[in-house]
Amino acid sequence: MIHFYLDESAECSCSSQCYSFTRPRNDGEWDILRSYTRRVWRIVGFSSSKGSLNPRCISAAFSPPPEDPLFPNLRFLIWQGGTSTLPAIHFASPLLTYLDIRNAPREDVSVYTNLLNTLVPRCPNIRNIRIQVAHNVEFGEAVHRHLCSLNKLRIVDCLDVPISVDVIPHLSSVSTLSWLSFTLNTETPDPIPPPSSALVFSQLVYLEIVSEFLESVTCLITHIRLPAVQVLIMPFPTCPSNSTVKSYLTTLQKTCSSNTLTDLRLLNLRSFLAYIPGFIDHTPHNHRLNFDDIRPCMAFSNLRAIHINLEWSVDLTDGDLLKLVSAWPNIEHLVINDHWGWRTTNGITLDGLVQILQSCVFLWDLCIAINVESATEISQHLDDINFSPRDQFQLNVADSPIQAEFVPALGTIFSFLGFSCDNFSSWNGSEVRNLAESQSFRTLWGNVFD
Repeated sequence: MIHFYLDESAECSCSSQCYSFTRPRNDGEWDILRSYTRRVWRIVGFSSSKGSLNPRCISAAFSPPPEDPLFPNLRFLIWQGGTSTLPAIHFASPLLTYLDIRNAPREDVSVYTNLLNTLVPRCPNIRNIRIQVAHNVEFGEAVHRHLCSLNKLRIVDCLDVPISVDVIPHLSSVSTLSWLSFTLNTETPDPIPPPSSALVFSQLVYLEIVSEFLESVTCLITHIRLPAVQVLIMPFPTCPSNSTVKSYLTTLQKTCSSNTLTDLRLLNLRSFLAYIPGFIDHTPHNHRLNFDDIRPCMAFSNLRAIHINLEWSVDLTDGDLLKLVSAWPNIEHLVINDHWGWRTTNGITLDGLVQILQSCVFLWDLCIAINVESATEISQHLDDINFSPRDQFQLNVADSPIQAEFVPALGTIFSFLGFSCDNFSSWNGSEVRNLAESQSFRTLWGNVFD
């Protein structure tokens, strides 16, 4: 379009380079322009390193007859921030199947409410919708309303948008839905009103729900069934009790298929406070993660990945971990408290580490705390260990303490196991890396590989 009008365009004196158009197009010029725009099926953003349209001239550049969209065959649209002056009606193609909305910092969120109100009613064939827009109640209501009007959805990715639980019945009725991620709009952990019957997401394979309270999620999934779900991710900022975690994991046994679920993540991370504006948790927490808390996960025999991060200390023994992995013969990714650390002087023994590696033949990513006190003894009997090192194995020892006297023996052991500084990490979790002792322990662990 810039090239088509170059004879009458002029560079503006804005701080960034832009192009302006001096007059509206006549009918003949619009016919020529439409002969090109009807070929466009994909638009990704509107900004460019070469310049941008002058907002004062948008009305001149985008003034075709209002009854028809400018891009009638558009199928893929990424609407980025900074385009609030563009009339959305010109992009409302009935063929549109992919809509991605991303707002710019400090831009009025009402722009995106108007955008949804304009586009969605005219684009009934939207299958994939992704929204990355700052929290706003009015916008959340608009998202809720328009999601309930779309019946061909396959992917709904709205983690930035708090959505009422009332939208769940409609989404469960969309048989094509395979991916769902959103923030649950619940201000308190009060029970969610149950539906008249269980809501079945027959084709959903990926589900991620950010919620202030794990109790709210537990209440929600009590009323739904996920027979096809493979990936289940639950991020939340508030620290739950042992009973809450056990209740959630036990409820999953009724909600999910024991043979289908392959990736389970329970993530209690402060970073998710970004999804819950205004919330601050000052409660002290003294919970301990033990075998009984995780035991319900053993029902899912096809798990390939389990990632648990809780603001708790961890109290798991060699025997506990070996029992757990015995239920998951295909486990590849086993991560426990890589952000919070284990907060223990015990951890898994080096002998326990070897047994886990021997038992889990597909394992390539492991995060556990290790007790190094037996390093000297084990390093002297490595010839008795039947083990073949694996390529690309990632080991994170979380917040494992280490003493200088064990560094040489640990170097011998880890070399035998095939670990190097390239596939090893320690004390790098978001909640432990800045502790007073973290730097000295990181240095000692680094010396293991010198």
